[in-house]
Amino acid sequence: MYGARPHIVVRQLNEGRRDRPTLVFGPALGLSVRSLWMPVVAVLGDRCTAVGWDLPGHGDSPVADGSFSVDDLVAAVRKGVADLLLADPEGPPVHYVGSALGALVGLRWVAGDDRLDSVVVTSVGSDAGAADWLGRAGEVRRTGMRGVCRVAAEHWFGAAYRASRPDRTHAFLSELDAVDPGSYAWCCEVLASARTYDARPARDVAVTGIWGELDRRTPPRSAGVLGERWPGLVAHAVPGAAHLVPVERPGRVAHIVAAACLSSMDTSPSPA
Repeated sequence: MYGARPHIVVRQLNEGRRDRPTLVFGPALGLSVRSLWMPVVAVLGDRCTAVGWDLPGHGDSPVADGSFSVDDLVAAVRKGVADLLLADPEGPPVHYVGSALGALVGLRWVAGDDRLDSVVVTSVGSDAGAADWLGRAGEVRRTGMRGVCRVAAEHWFGAAYRASRPDRTHAFLSELDAVDPGSYAWCCEVLASARTYDARPARDVAVTGIWGELDRRTPPRSAGVLGERWPGLVAHAVPGAAHLVPVERPGRVAHIVAAACLSSMDTSPSPA
């Protein structure tokens, strides 16, 4: 049985322009949407209106006061985006860009709503099963975030990034350590009960997937399974990146996002 719908904070990430397409950015477990996606938003500049949301107990969103489902997250995000933008059905197109759990929310959203024009997902299709996620939830409830932080760096970043950017790596781990353990555990239970491939499209919609070639837990081969559910999936494997592809390769990810969502703009690759 699920508790009250979580309160999700949705904020605008750039100045944007209301006559430009809206990109809704979704976070990954353990990080705020700003930490994960601002490097990409900075590359995109004013070519879109960027908004983002945080998971319960992460970033700007308050701690959860009970369990919740992926559909609860979808409903809360949709309401937050509508309230922020005063969404006009005849207004500019709306696209969704999300990573990991944030990607799952986007896939579930677009499966039941014709408001989204396209979806870009990163790092989806974890090899972890329900028992793994439930085990992590139990560990975090017993011991806090310490154990998760010990293994996160090697999962999130490739060795080259960790060696060249120890300051940024430390900052991300510090943010993870500050996440509310109870909210994190409930997010793990969402991942245990609602796998990425549960969402099925109700209509034809453009879906683009991005995976880091060095990501061992959500490897690029996940594209094959996702493509079975979402025909027409355009898949990209980014060299030299692990799980947090938007952080390690923001220029490359921005180029892919622009090509998928902002087709009328210049999408030439960035060197970043």
